[in-house]
Amino acid sequence: MKNCNFFESNFSAVLKFSEYLLELISGDVPLQKALDVINGISEIDSRVERGCREIYENLEMGMKFSVAISMVQSIDFPDWYVAFVSVSEENGNLQKILKQIVFILQKRREEMEKILGAVLYPIFVAVFTLFSGVMAVKHLPSFIYDTRILSELQQKSWDSFWTGAVFLILAYGSLFAVFLKLVKKKKETNVFRALGFLVENDVPILKALKKLQFFFEKDRKMESAFENVRGNLLLGVKTCECFSEAFSEIGFRKESELMRIKLELCEHSGSKAGVSQIADSLEAGAEKKMKKFLEVLNPCLIFITAVFMVIVLKNTFIPIFTGAGGF
Repeated sequence: MKNCNFFESNFSAVLKFSEYLLELISGDVPLQKALDVINGISEIDSRVERGCREIYENLEMGMKFSVAISMVQSIDFPDWYVAFVSVSEENGNLQKILKQIVFILQKRREEMEKILGAVLYPIFVAVFTLFSGVMAVKHLPSFIYDTRILSELQQKSWDSFWTGAVFLILAYGSLFAVFLKLVKKKKETNVFRALGFLVENDVPILKALKKLQFFFEKDRKMESAFENVRGNLLLGVKTCECFSEAFSEIGFRKESELMRIKLELCEHSGSKAGVSQIADSLEAGAEKKMKKFLEVLNPCLIFITAVFMVIVLKNTFIPIFTGAGGF
């Protein structure tokens, strides 16, 4: 299964191609003409240029657009992208599908930029803290001339440094685990957003669920939940009950009740916006939790750094000036 990684140059090529194509298709430019125009743009990404040529040639051979992009070697289009394009071939609305694809890709880029920004600062603080601890221990000789005392203090200092380093790693590991859990919530929102879009564009729910499998990215819990939803729908169970039961089983108890209410209301009103409303609610909750996490991140980093420095300094500098032992 192919997935589009933000940190690969392929992600940039897929996004640029999609944005250019959407702009031209929105102006009623025919697909093959649009590909020719993109290919002729000066200083364009070489991967996009080669990809356009390959897609154009595949279309000339009579391939469908979804098949044409799946056969391209220059740009590695993710499976979910191909699945979405195949929907446009069924309902004839390539512009609307491309708009959703660009929205998904831009959303992923924004999320990964936020993640990168949030991760780099703690890494910098951790490296600086460890470096400060190493320098504190290594510069003991400039203070002490008695080799016996120096040797004892160095041993204690290195022991305390490694104790502090273990504490630092465990503390940062805990923060990172919480952060990854919040990032996962954002990915789950994207899955519901995609499902809602397909349903609102008259794709039958069972067919939409099948196309959705390309979004899971090795998330077995989400995959099993949607498999259960699909299985229960085939048995004739109400949609609201299918979602509620399936997601309650994998630990989404609060969210499952929200799903049941939203979908049941839409079943009675005839609206197709139920899944999208679930995505909106999940996204609002995930954004709120992420904001709270980032608010407490700096105080946590300051506290962790302070504890580390106390552990190191207790057995490094304090014994030098007081003659007292460390821990």
